[in-house]
Parts: sequence; structure tokens; C-alpha cells
Amino acid sequence: MNIRRRPTAEFAIRTRRPSVGWGPVHPPTDQLTIKIPAASVMNKLSPRLILAAIALICFGLLAFAWFLQYGPEKQQPCPLCVLQRYAYIFVGLSALIGAIHPRRWTAVATGLFALTGVGLATWHVFKGADMTSCARDPIGIFVNNLPTANWFPEYFFANGGCADQYFVLGILVQVWSLLWFANLTAACVLAYMKVPSQKPATSTCA
Repeated sequence: MNIRRRPTAEFAIRTRRPSVGWGPVHPPTDQLTIKIPAASVMNKLSPRLILAAIALICFGLLAFAWFLQYGPEKQQPCPLCVLQRYAYIFVGLSALIGAIHPRRWTAVATGLFALTGVGLATWHVFKGADMTSCARDPIGIFVNNLPTANWFPEYFFANGGCADQYFVLGILVQVWSLLWFANLTAACVLAYMKVPSQKPATSTCA
């Protein structure tokens, strides 16, 4: 009498598709796995594209600040908030120039403006809670006496307190701003590394 032996554990797993009898395991053919190496994506990022994205993000954040101020929450900007708005404007304009005319100096200038924003946002995060009268302090007087505060007071006049706490997606506004400035600075470094160095032309005349 012939006794049919059961297959070993190695062959006891059936494939997803129905099959007849026991057999070796085959990889499923109804699944498609696409692997995109991160290095290839990074290599395709041009400095023009990176700087254009930085400019777009900055102008988008400035528009979002307008919404926070005049939207349902009525978040009033403090002097440090207004200074960070200036930083976003300079970062955006510098990045826009770099997107049109990508050079290393434009990436450096954009990065320096972004680092200035990092400093202002860090100051706001760690010292803002103690600045209960910043609108009447020298920093508030300086911000509200700038020409832009008279030309466009709806956006550049500080009438809020630095100790006021507002939130965006559960994050303090100053922390939100610090995270964006830090990411923009990292993007500027990446753009600088992507811009080819301009070698001085050598003269062939004797």
C-alpha cells in the first residue's frame, strides 16, 4: 500500500493564486512593487527647482499669515512676528531671483536670510513668553516706525503681544515658523550644492 507523505514545511505554504496539489512557493504575481531610490530623486532636483519651491513656500506662508490675522481666529502679530514676515519676504524674493538666475551667491543670500529667520523665531520661542510689553519696548517701537508699517499697516503694524500664544495645527506659531525657517535653510544648502561652480575663463593669448 502506497502512503502519500505530507510535504515538508518549506512546501506547505500555498501561493495566493489557487493551485492544484502541493508545490514550491512562487512569488505572488498579483503584486507590483516599485522601488524608487531616493538618490535618483535627489539627483533630479535642479537648483532652479529648489529655489522656486522655496519662493513658493515663503509666499504661501505669508498669505497664510494674512489668513491667520484676518480669518476666524484673528491672530494679531507681535513685533517679532512682523520681523519674521520681513524675513520670509527677503527669503522669497532672493529665492525667486535665484530661480530665474541660479548662482551660488543667490543660494548663499537666501540661506542667510533664512538663518536670520531662524534666529528671530528662536528668540521668539525662548524669550517671547517674558516679553509682556514688547509692543512698547524698543523692538516694538522700531517695527511700528518702519516705513512699511505706515504704507501697509494692515500687514506690517504689530498690535499683538510677544507673549500671546496662538496655535497652528496644535503647534505654537513661533515653533511652526522656526520649523519652516530651519527647513528653508536646509533647502538653501542643497541648492548651493547643486549649483555648479563658475570657473574663471582662462585666456589663451600669449
